[in-house]
Amino acid sequence: YQYAIGTSAGGTQTVNWTSLGNVTTVTKTGLSLTSGQTYFFGVKAVNGVGLTGNATNSNGQKVDSTAPSAPAAVRDGTGTDISTTSSTTQLSANWDASADSESGISGYQYAIGTSAGGTQTVNWTSLGNVTTATKTSLSLTVGQTYYFSVKAVNGAGLIGTATNSNGQTVVSGGPVTYFSDNFESWAAHGGAWSSVNGESSNHTLNTSTDQAKAGTKGLKLTDTDTTGTAGAYLTKTFSPVISGDIYVRFYLFLPTGYGSTNTAGNSRRILQIFCGSNRGQMSIKNEKPLMEEIGAWGNVTGSTLSENAWHCIEMHIAPPSASTLLEFWLDGVANSTNLTANFSSSSTFDHIYFGDVVNSVADASTATFYLDELVVSNSYVGPITSVTYFSDNFENWTVHGGAWSSVNGESSNHILNTSTDQAKAGTKSLKLTDNDTTGLSGAYLAKTFSPAISGDIHVRFYIFFPTGWMSANTGTRKRILQAFCGSDRAQISFQNDQPVMEEVGGWSSTTGSTISEGAWHCIELHGATPSTSTLLEFWVDGVKNATTLNGVFVAGATWDSMYLGDITCSSTDPGTGSFYLDEAVVSDSYVGP
Repeated sequence: YQYAIGTSAGGTQTVNWTSLGNVTTVTKTGLSLTSGQTYFFGVKAVNGVGLTGNATNSNGQKVDSTAPSAPAAVRDGTGTDISTTSSTTQLSANWDASADSESGISGYQYAIGTSAGGTQTVNWTSLGNVTTATKTSLSLTVGQTYYFSVKAVNGAGLIGTATNSNGQTVVSGGPVTYFSDNFESWAAHGGAWSSVNGESSNHTLNTSTDQAKAGTKGLKLTDTDTTGTAGAYLTKTFSPVISGDIYVRFYLFLPTGYGSTNTAGNSRRILQIFCGSNRGQMSIKNEKPLMEEIGAWGNVTGSTLSENAWHCIEMHIAPPSASTLLEFWLDGVANSTNLTANFSSSSTFDHIYFGDVVNSVADASTATFYLDELVVSNSYVGPITSVTYFSDNFENWTVHGGAWSSVNGESSNHILNTSTDQAKAGTKSLKLTDNDTTGLSGAYLAKTFSPAISGDIHVRFYIFFPTGWMSANTGTRKRILQAFCGSDRAQISFQNDQPVMEEVGGWSSTTGSTISEGAWHCIELHGATPSTSTLLEFWVDGVKNATTLNGVFVAGATWDSMYLGDITCSSTDPGTGSFYLDEAVVSDSYVGP
């Protein structure tokens, strides 16, 4: 055979006709080719007497020495870019097509990491020429942000540079509370406040028992300055930053006479939510809530607030963009007008200010007001629909609703304390150890309700029996919870490995299903308002027991106290060994797991 190579079909510009043996393939090396140029082979056969046939030409091959372009954008999700996902097993992304003028795009590669450009979750994986990917069978962490990276592969096998998504954060299927403070003890959920600013003799900020929406304390702010300088406020920096929707709910109390001292157009900026240099804020101007967007400088006003009453205010800002939705609710009612803000300086929310944030000289405000029950979430929170009278997570004996009234029955045989051995949430729980075999009362905590609870009461707690506890306590009954109304009471006991609800007044009981060792179980007791026919019911791990009781509770019309722990055993039912309690809540409505 003979072959030639040219820059046109049949041409010899690159290699003139060259003889070969009787083979049907050729590779020519040592060439100096031009990227983007197409080259054509011509081939003709030579017979045994030296006659040469007609040439046949290839359809050409273009030289490609440049990588394809990077995708212009990679979006988390299957369509419009998302910032959060509730799946813990699957992630998706889609992207703009890349281009390659020489050899075209043959496919893409993607990776998933916990940092932009990272491969911690999925290493580089090849795809066909498609612009979307869904990776299943993952084990994702709630609260973690995951990033897709995508790069194109051209027809010559060259790989382009990667483009990264801006990340999607895994959230639980339900609402996520990023941060909250009920101002009972400065024990905030989601980490402490980052700083306290602006305090002075004219600007004071502290918890106070003067007013409280729930519990016994609220946040009291007093401003006696008339020059318009900044007031005292709290700062919370979010770590990690919040990349999805943000909702901030709080309660506001204006004492009687507040409006009469702030009628000259005075404004208090209560809340500021920052995304870079942009922010959304809630102010109180005279006695009306005012939502403002600092970027395009728009505002909308709500209806007048009544004095001497708590009002629930909630603000929502969609993920920051050039067209960000802002809206707010007053006492659960959405304001009729929203704002569309140009929040393009950042794609995430990084911190908030809360308090008497700042005043201009023209808007000097004085007098005292109160804030309470702050929640920062990923979804609408709204007004408190239930009341938590008392709770303890046993992390540091910092109790919501006032301290335990007493600790009873501790001795060398009956030990009660917080412990890191086991915890349902956080790092600690309440450990109770009973080494007594005579059936004497164990160690327990007592709480007196002040004021007494005149309506329904729900008491929820978690219990953990270590492996082997049941075999060491066959026939043993431990009374874990007693809720008192006078001399009558409702109680939860454990007979071997079964919860038992008892009403001590009419003296009847009902038993729940067996629980397992080595695991936490959620127990909740409900007692209706005490009467001659008081409904009693209980739940185990969120499942309501099939049988309820009607208690004869005539000694009192209110719930006045409770005991929690290894309360008492009869002489025939001694119990030994350790067990654990955690996350106790006393409420007016169902709490559940």
